[in-house]
Amino acid sequence: MQKKVINAARFRLAMARTAIADFEAADSIAAQRKAWWNFLLASSGVYEKLKAGARDAGGRTAPWFGKILRSRKDDELLSYLHHARDCEYHGLDEAVGIEPAMHQVFPFLWLHEEIDEEASISAQEKAAKATIAMGYKPARLTLIAAKDDRYGDSFDPPSTHLGARVDGTDSVAVAKASLVYLDKLLDQAETFI
Repeated sequence: MQKKVINAARFRLAMARTAIADFEAADSIAAQRKAWWNFLLASSGVYEKLKAGARDAGGRTAPWFGKILRSRKDDELLSYLHHARDCEYHGLDEAVGIEPAMHQVFPFLWLHEEIDEEASISAQEKAAKATIAMGYKPARLTLIAAKDDRYGDSFDPPSTHLGARVDGTDSVAVAKASLVYLDKLLDQAETFI
């Protein structure tokens, strides 16, 4: 495998990291959607670069990449992200939903707030804190079933990754787990240079 392949894949991984940092810093649902879309494209780009590099290099890299594709198919988290990207790229449905903002009025009771996707989350949070001191959770994107309307398939958010439990609705946790995996994958790929 050529060094330029690894460099191109590492660039895609850096773009995916930036997208998740943007997601965490986003002050609106619209900004979160944009960052999530960028994350899906960039993380998928890592696989595309490695696929091209493995194909061109031949030898031991082709069977290695075949194992990587098998892992992506068998692992719930990796499979979900692959299908979420495909559904959002090729289909009409999104693989994210909106968890509405909530105000805590009693220690055990939360009230949902109407969602304005363009409004600043920080502005919503400040307004809520001014009226209710008990608590506030801003609106955020959460992962939902990825539905591929081309084939009628549906893929639920993951509950495991590499044998460990994950909160499959937490988009940031899912993304960060995949970034760790992709980083290790690129370390493996470098052994084929």
